[in-house]
Amino acid sequence: MFQRFLLLAAAIALVAMVFVAGCSQRGPERSASPTPTPAPGSQARDAKDLTAEPLVNGPEGPAKKKWANLHASAYAASEAKPLAGKVTGGPVEPESRDLGAGSGGEKLGDVVRHREEREGYDGVTDHPFTRASDPGGDASTFGLDVDTASYSNIRRFLTGGQRPPKAAVRIEELVNAFSYGYTPPIAPEPHPFRFAAARAPCPWQPAHRLLRVAVQGRTVGPEARPAMNLVFLVDVSGSMGEPNKLPLVIQTLKLIADRMEARDRIAIVTYAGADRVVLKATAGSERRTISRALDDLSSGGSTNGAGGILRAYAEAVAGRESLRGHDGPVQSRVILCTDGDFNVGVSDPAQLKDLIAEQAKTGVFLNVFGYGTGNYQDRTASAIANRGNGVYSYVDSYHEARRLAGSGLIGQLVTIAQDAKVQVFFNPTTVAGWRQIGYEKRRLNREDFNDDTKDAGDLGAGHACTVLYEIVPTGVAVPAGSDPNPFLPGAQPGATPEHVRGADAHLLCRLRLRYKQPNGGTSQLLEQDVSDQVGDPDGDLRFASAVAGFGMLLRSSPYAGSLTWDQVERLARANRGEDPSGQRSEFIKLVEMASSLAR
Repeated sequence: MFQRFLLLAAAIALVAMVFVAGCSQRGPERSASPTPTPAPGSQARDAKDLTAEPLVNGPEGPAKKKWANLHASAYAASEAKPLAGKVTGGPVEPESRDLGAGSGGEKLGDVVRHREEREGYDGVTDHPFTRASDPGGDASTFGLDVDTASYSNIRRFLTGGQRPPKAAVRIEELVNAFSYGYTPPIAPEPHPFRFAAARAPCPWQPAHRLLRVAVQGRTVGPEARPAMNLVFLVDVSGSMGEPNKLPLVIQTLKLIADRMEARDRIAIVTYAGADRVVLKATAGSERRTISRALDDLSSGGSTNGAGGILRAYAEAVAGRESLRGHDGPVQSRVILCTDGDFNVGVSDPAQLKDLIAEQAKTGVFLNVFGYGTGNYQDRTASAIANRGNGVYSYVDSYHEARRLAGSGLIGQLVTIAQDAKVQVFFNPTTVAGWRQIGYEKRRLNREDFNDDTKDAGDLGAGHACTVLYEIVPTGVAVPAGSDPNPFLPGAQPGATPEHVRGADAHLLCRLRLRYKQPNGGTSQLLEQDVSDQVGDPDGDLRFASAVAGFGMLLRSSPYAGSLTWDQVERLARANRGEDPSGQRSEFIKLVEMASSLAR
């Protein structure tokens, strides 16, 4: 009996010792947090960011130490820890930067940061009206853009019951998310695309007109496409551990890999605190090998995007070398899958853009697939895709992944024209003023159109690009607040450019398009005059105007005039037309969601 008593007393004492030791390790819960000392080599900007987010689990608590280590130390690849445990859609391991999923946002300790506030977007200001008679005001010049990321990102917000941030709404990407049945060129046409124009009444300003400029690239069948040399560059940092990030990335890349053939090559590179080659260039027919490599991906650590990008380009060069004996053209491309949250290494967007622009000169282009919510960095993902001569898409669901890897895959991978740019000359005898809808980040100086050294947009096989202008006819007052065209600051007021002298009254504008072949060289020029005669507008143009109006209302554009959500919905319904993919019906539902959130 006495021995049992001694054993019980010893057990109680042991439990008490463990409890006291645990409390002493946690430290006081509400003591003041001193400013952390940045690790050697860290940037002052990172140290400032650390103090901006108070943490409540103690000055030396494990969460604060991990946060400081990840954001104040740009540690080298050789010093990085192995990746954390495999992600299967469950909770993220403590090695990640996301320490729990608080209510309505990411939780760090006991502090919740709301998701929308943590996402990064570049602000967009609507193009103003330009008077065609002002110096330089007769011309609009811009680079083509076929990105569609803004549409699926906005869909993510609306289906989640949130109105998207205004800066997330890029109207040209909404319009270009839809197919409009444009006719592609066929052999023996000399150019890889056709372009045309159409007019319609403006839904939000009845006295104005809408001008549509459409560019349709030629299609390339699977048997005619070049061999593909692909590098899947996957962000496996801690922030990618959520089910709508890395698990969805793996599904997307498997769908793409299933479309590849023996003549193609696929390599896989991952990056977190350090970059790693998971799979060297492998024949596309080795689907089981590629699938196993993707299944083994896991998340954890910080995000050294620059290191991964450099390693991916090196693997792309190696893959191209492995196809040196291939009989036929080869196109190389890096596909970056990320939430855009680069926080160590080269994390400044300007530096990243310069780094990627240099690599693009080697002939290896870069596509970006964006994923996730809460800390999504759209501004970074968009900027590096533009500088990498690639396409930017946002994947919000498995359905979107199937679309990208299905009908949209060839356009994502096969470039048919580089540095494509458009110039529209408006006839001052028929046009009092004009405003381009969207493409705010694609505007070029007038003189850039003839400068082959200026970077512009690239066009993929089968891609279509739709551009809308709001036209003020002569005899109608141009809205107040219109700015003079800034492209020719030396021109005299009232000067009339030579190319419009004596212009026929029946012409609205002249379209001009320059492009280079995929291997570069000297640009080629196409031109076409557009009549001022108003024809019967097609349903596709009316539907596109509904999509543009949708974007203007989401952005609270000052140029939306009398437009309402009900008008947008009625216009879209009346011009839905044939909708085999169901995408236009989906759009109408998004309009309804946006309308209900606006009330």
